[in-house]
Amino acid sequence: MTTPARHRPAVPLAAVLSLALLSACATPASMPVPTSSPAPAPAPAAWCSTLNAQALNLRSFGAPVRNTRAVPGVPGDHPLTLAGLTVPPANALYRSVQAGWALSHWEQAVSRLLPGCPAPVIAVIAGGFQDLPEIAANLTPPESWLDLHALRQGQADGDPAMSGTDRAVITSHGRATAGVIADPTGPQDGLPGYGYNLLRVLPISIPLRSTSLARAIEYAALGRTVVGDQVFVNPTPAQVINVSLATTVVDAAVQSALRQAREAGVIVVAASGNAGQPGVLYPASDPNVLAVGAYDESGDTTAYTSTGPELFALGYGRTYSRVPASAQAPEGYVTEDGTSFASPFVAAQVGLWLYSNSHYAGSMFAGYSGSDHLNFALRCLGSAGEATTSVRRGVGVIDASRLVASGNLACR
Repeated sequence: MTTPARHRPAVPLAAVLSLALLSACATPASMPVPTSSPAPAPAPAAWCSTLNAQALNLRSFGAPVRNTRAVPGVPGDHPLTLAGLTVPPANALYRSVQAGWALSHWEQAVSRLLPGCPAPVIAVIAGGFQDLPEIAANLTPPESWLDLHALRQGQADGDPAMSGTDRAVITSHGRATAGVIADPTGPQDGLPGYGYNLLRVLPISIPLRSTSLARAIEYAALGRTVVGDQVFVNPTPAQVINVSLATTVVDAAVQSALRQAREAGVIVVAASGNAGQPGVLYPASDPNVLAVGAYDESGDTTAYTSTGPELFALGYGRTYSRVPASAQAPEGYVTEDGTSFASPFVAAQVGLWLYSNSHYAGSMFAGYSGSDHLNFALRCLGSAGEATTSVRRGVGVIDASRLVASGNLACR
């Protein structure tokens, strides 16, 4: 199931915010189908208290699979009951990204983790999302979703007034961005999510303008926002926010929202932009944000990445999107490239780190609070980055296995 190479239509640039989406060809997929001391933490535990009751109960999750992952403290023949959580995963398209993901040691990282701990929530802010039911298992409950086009909760579809082609481009971009984190891991078509079914995505759909972005950040980080005379309360506040949108305009409302997010202890990750020249775009250039560029299958910084001193790290910049059947072509997958997809890659790494902290320290942030969360994240992620930093790479490709290793004290 492949499709002919095709060009994605250009995203309209009339809006103040423009999608950080590479405008090169989409190509067919090859289908083998901290600043202060933390509060005292509980004694480290091998796994969360809910693990045995929830994840290793043969009756809870159906068909067992054999654990061949050499997970510390778990016998090699212990049945894992979330069928499909194998390493490498059984998703049909995984081999298409395996080399790129391997540079971040993803398989080694998830081999250390088992289900059962609280799932960190990553809010993904985009212009809209299509086909959310495909990833519903790794999303927050629908009542938490927010659509600032329609000013209502329970959906995140995007602007219904937008023309068909433009709307399809923007909503497929949102779906691909969320899928980097939340695509289900298991024996099925498509890619696994980097979150390995351990993280949850909160989808927030916004008109592409700065005031809407500020409201979305408030909703995700602070648990509520006000638009006109409407108050929206978020039942699942996020620990991490991903913004795969970019602009050259610095906005005071967005600055304020990002500052409040940091004070609330929320880690914000954003795409540096696809301009292919010095100058990290906004909001990634904000000091309260982790700016992410893209690396390719060889680990090199991609030619399209916007670079500069604000650049913090690199994520893998390629993903695959499902294309429905049409009169011209059968259903298949096309490649998508851009810092839009590198950003949620790193956001998912942050999520896996927070998940592992629940194992080792009894809480996602290991007793740190408020704005110290970002300092803690900078210390941990930096310890798992490359030996040298530069304006073209930041700390470079982050080693996820070091983020979740119990012996990495910079992360605990």
